[in-house]
Amino acid sequence: MDRISVALIDDQPLIIEGFKSLFSRTNGIKLVATANFTAAAVEVVKTHAPHLIYVEVASPENNLDDLTSLMKVAPEVKIVALTASRSMKLAIKTLNAGAHGYILKQSSLEEIAHATRTIVRGEKYVTHCVANQLIAALHDVAARNAANRQIKFSTREDQILRLLLDGKTNKAIAGILAITENTVKHYMSILMQKLNARNRLEVVIAAQKLEQNSTSGERVH
Repeated sequence: MDRISVALIDDQPLIIEGFKSLFSRTNGIKLVATANFTAAAVEVVKTHAPHLIYVEVASPENNLDDLTSLMKVAPEVKIVALTASRSMKLAIKTLNAGAHGYILKQSSLEEIAHATRTIVRGEKYVTHCVANQLIAALHDVAARNAANRQIKFSTREDQILRLLLDGKTNKAIAGILAITENTVKHYMSILMQKLNARNRLEVVIAAQKLEQNSTSGERVH
């Protein structure tokens, strides 16, 4: 590839001037077109056939559909979201929609040039601070899922945990499950060991945490 051709879809004059300045002095990359609104991106692609096009994304509601439509019209073009939002949720939605990159407008010009080359090589690129958030979140989910997988409950233990979460006393639990209070106390001792809890309250707190984590990973029974 002799030179990377880039297009920009953004309505902010400072951003447009910044891109023009960057690529006028960056070897191997040329800004071939700019437009003020996403709907013009299709025409830009047809006229200039850029290798990569930066498209402003403010929120999922206002132009992720336009982004997806552009990918369908020009599957050979690398589409990169250009945004002022550090929202991890927006980053994930944008990348899941098929964008090849997620770049903050606050990024240095050097990072934008580096991202351009990286994406054209066939890799994805996410601005460092957002990438760090994504990695941290993935680690948190992995840790929670691992913790959940390590704690296995029998059917009876799970029943007692759920009744504890409902605020039931040992006597009430015994009546509901048709077992003796001593049996409930026996299971409570087992639960305290499994959950590393020192008393009934800590068992309940640990059970609440497991319940909250169940949205990102099911408990193993």
